[in-house]
Amino acid sequence: MNLQREASSSDLMLVGISPERHTADVTMWTIGSVICALVLFMLLNMVLNIGPLLVAVMCGATAVLGCREPARRVADRARARRKELEHSFAAFLDLVNILLAGGAGIESAFIAAGGSGDGWCFQLFRDLIERARAERTDMWNVFRDVGVSYEIDSMVDVANCLQLAGQHGARVRQSLSAKASSLRVRSMAQIEHDAAQQTERMGVPMVLLFMGFIILLGYPAYASTLGVL
Repeated sequence: MNLQREASSSDLMLVGISPERHTADVTMWTIGSVICALVLFMLLNMVLNIGPLLVAVMCGATAVLGCREPARRVADRARARRKELEHSFAAFLDLVNILLAGGAGIESAFIAAGGSGDGWCFQLFRDLIERARAERTDMWNVFRDVGVSYEIDSMVDVANCLQLAGQHGARVRQSLSAKASSLRVRSMAQIEHDAAQQTERMGVPMVLLFMGFIILLGYPAYASTLGVL
């Protein structure tokens, strides 16, 4: 089994973890899981005499779970960072659109919009803009490259749209405005969906608490009924 490929290269790149570091994490998690499982099941074997075969099976299953845990964590972090990057990119496009409406050029609009925000997302936008200026290439080319590397479909779509608008003489501002509006609507829908899921998860403890309360109230009556019978 190739431990390095437990997490995709785009996820590792997005969270800033090298493949070597991920391989080391997988190895440490696997060894730690085996040691913990071995100690636990040896104690159970001393008390319950569950047998060495069951101990070996349980240690193997725990090792598999421990091996997959770093990849799961990387995937969760990458998923959260992709959502944050997509929301920030939608806000970035809105700023670019506003600056273009004010008469700014496409390059100056990108530069001003990139300097208007904080956080790692806008720092990434500023780095991409500086890279495009240093390489003397179009802004959307570097955004497309990062979108492909990080698997951010919105960046790729916007870059392709802007390139098509430039090649066919269409108005860049209209294309950018349509894409910004689309991304804004999709971001709001995603936020509402996440909020609804969190609300549903918050209701589960209340249901369990209510069921426990009903059992607590009903058990004395049930026990007394059984005593009478």
